[in-house]
Amino acid sequence: MPPWLLWLLGGLAICIPYLTLASEAQSVVYAGVAVAAPCAVALGIHRYRPAHRAWALVALGAGLMAAGEIAWIINAQDGISGLADTLYLSGYVAMCGAMVIFARRHSAGIGSILDASILTAAAASVLWMLVIEPTLADATRAPVEALIATAYPLADIVMIGLLLRILLDRQGSNPALVLFAAGVGAFLVSDLIYSVLAVQGNYTVGPVDFGWIMGYTLWGAAALHPSMATKVARGPADGRISNRRLAALAVVALVPLLIAVTEQLRHGAVEPMPAIIASAVMFVLVVARLSGVVRNQRTLIDERTRMQGALERLSVEDALTGLTNRRGFGARLADALAHDPGRVAVLCLDLDDFKVINDSLGHPVGDVVLASVAQRLRGHVRARDTVARLGGDEFAVLMTDCSGPEPAMTLAARLLAAIEEPILVDGVHVRVSASFGVAVSGSVGSDAMSLMRDADVALYRAKAASEHPVELYDEELHREAVRIMVIRNDVRWATERGQLVLEYQPIIDLQTARPISFEALLRWEHPDLGRLCPDEFLAIAETAGHMVEIGRWVIGEACRTAAAWQALGHAIAVNVNLAPSQLRDTSLPTDIRDALHEAGLAPHWLVLEVTESVLDLAHDVRARLEELRASGVGLSIDDFGTGYSSLARVGELPVRELKIDRSLLLGNQRMLSAVLQFGTSLGLRVVMEGVETNRQLELVRKLGFAAAQGFVLSVPMPASALPTWIARTGEQVATTARMRLAPAT
Repeated sequence: MPPWLLWLLGGLAICIPYLTLASEAQSVVYAGVAVAAPCAVALGIHRYRPAHRAWALVALGAGLMAAGEIAWIINAQDGISGLADTLYLSGYVAMCGAMVIFARRHSAGIGSILDASILTAAAASVLWMLVIEPTLADATRAPVEALIATAYPLADIVMIGLLLRILLDRQGSNPALVLFAAGVGAFLVSDLIYSVLAVQGNYTVGPVDFGWIMGYTLWGAAALHPSMATKVARGPADGRISNRRLAALAVVALVPLLIAVTEQLRHGAVEPMPAIIASAVMFVLVVARLSGVVRNQRTLIDERTRMQGALERLSVEDALTGLTNRRGFGARLADALAHDPGRVAVLCLDLDDFKVINDSLGHPVGDVVLASVAQRLRGHVRARDTVARLGGDEFAVLMTDCSGPEPAMTLAARLLAAIEEPILVDGVHVRVSASFGVAVSGSVGSDAMSLMRDADVALYRAKAASEHPVELYDEELHREAVRIMVIRNDVRWATERGQLVLEYQPIIDLQTARPISFEALLRWEHPDLGRLCPDEFLAIAETAGHMVEIGRWVIGEACRTAAAWQALGHAIAVNVNLAPSQLRDTSLPTDIRDALHEAGLAPHWLVLEVTESVLDLAHDVRARLEELRASGVGLSIDDFGTGYSSLARVGELPVRELKIDRSLLLGNQRMLSAVLQFGTSLGLRVVMEGVETNRQLELVRKLGFAAAQGFVLSVPMPASALPTWIARTGEQVATTARMRLAPAT
């Protein structure tokens, strides 16, 4: 059990048998507790070494009061109390000194001082009417005795004020201070009751003494508590007042008047001046308190207004560049369109490959580049125009009083030239470029959202076409944007609504003129846009996350079609293209196995085509291809020659076919021949794609290609037409093909 709690329980235990003792024994017990209190405080000071001197004054005050108790017991029989009173009052002074230190170290400002002063004034007026005035009016008392008797309630008033200072300010309070304040409160309660009873001549030793005993006990417990050594910093001034405290002040302000009325009714005559003075003092204090609250509220309102203004500025201002942000730009654009809807232009720009700067030179350098670009943009526009940073490396310019596309395009060119000037950062010249999208109001749409969207669409076109870094939004771009939006919205439902179809183009063996495989080519029969080729929607489906679902349908449909051919006696393989998202999908091998099993097709009749970009994919993707090849599915590299892959890495892939992109057919024949020899040396079947003319076909045959694919051999056909096409051509088609492939004489 901690010493402070043991001491406190001991003091409570003493109070129980106190009333059963004789008066002499009570005096001895009382004196014993009084003497033990300063000893306990001294022990706590020695043990915990407090950070300030208040506890030394507590020990001194308790010691002086204990000495006064002993002096009173010794001299009471002779009727001499001067020494005891001197010691008592000296103890009050020491205790008040300690409370002053506590109050100063824990005060939160003038508000708590005024509140304590109001309550103290009320207490002083009550004590004056009940104790001090009757004592001074008692003619039987000698002047010195009356002065000493008056000194006690006056000291109590001072202690009440200091105690209220501590209690009203709860900031920084700790257990030791709480115990000390409780001890002072208990001591004051007994003091006040004793003063009233003494004036009336009704005091006897008994329960009144409990407060004094508990005061000494609580002071000792406070000093023995470890928190007595904690030095709490002064709290910040706070002039706020709670509704509960305001109600308490109002009630206390009425107490002197109620006491005066009560005394008037009891005794018939009461001096009104003390109540008037107390009321006046409290009135002044309340006015001062409320004026402080009003000033504080004004300060809070001003501070809140300032903060709101700062927040509003931050909400429309970019912290890094100081430019207007996206929200502020949108508001200014809407305002400009409202005042002059036909003469507004928006320029959206995006720095090219800015990520490279961040990754290579670091984000601090990237921030310097962004700030420099912002400064250059601001320096090359008119004062009435607005430059904004929309986010990341995206900027926008609002051009007002714009007479048409020409001034906007001229400004974009001027800004582009300014941006491309080298930026010196830490001794390094950093070069950046940008792409611009320009939209002028009145062309298609004139509201803020439409104009921003139009500029974004033009910016997207500019970034896609590197030879044109500045693009102007026009009707064609509008139609394209609407078309892309429709495709993006509808592609997710294409499979479910049965709008996807497959057409098949044969891969022809140039020796036999017979088809060795059919490539499945996807088409979308859109109800509004008509037939869409893969180039029109597959990239959108890929970015929108729908390609895995579409690819799963294509694989299943192609396997079912190949199985149907075999049921008719045509053992021909089917080629299916795989998108990058399908290759990254871990369920791809399972989907293929399920499709083959459902169609009843052997794995080697299915050939999966992947672009040479698969060489740069992660290891797990390449392992997935190994798993498919091990299951018997054929693999083919499509559009070979369009990338920058190492030829040595092609041999690392488990492929059996190499399809050469048509771009090589239009280029250098030596390069085409070298690629053919490379594929043949790896044991791969090399297929020439995009053969569209007889001259190209003759060249392919002359170079020694084993197979070819293209419009000159056959256009893509629906699945229902393939059996008829194979049956109709038969030997006749083979003979015609041989004649077509025969060398010219």
